[in-house]
Amino acid sequence: MPSTTTSIEMPPRTLKDPSYEFTVLYEGAILKASPASDESLHDAMIRSIEDHAGASVAHCGRCKLASGGYYRYPIQLDNGKRVDAFIPAAS
Repeated sequence: MPSTTTSIEMPPRTLKDPSYEFTVLYEGAILKASPASDESLHDAMIRSIEDHAGASVAHCGRCKLASGGYYRYPIQLDNGKRVDAFIPAAS
């Protein structure tokens, strides 16, 4: 019996304006998050962390302003590891 499954080619992701790129400080590493045209800034941050950590983000807590001009996001990976991610506040 012939297969009725068809493959769908997704168009390549295009990045938003490069000015949307931002820095994520994660476990001492400086990550760059560049959102795609169909992606929110939050999703770009999560993707950047997942790419770096090699694990999926299971939970991302609420952002809070931390001392030193950073926003702090408590992150829990699917492997149970808990870490904070920091985003520099815009000046």
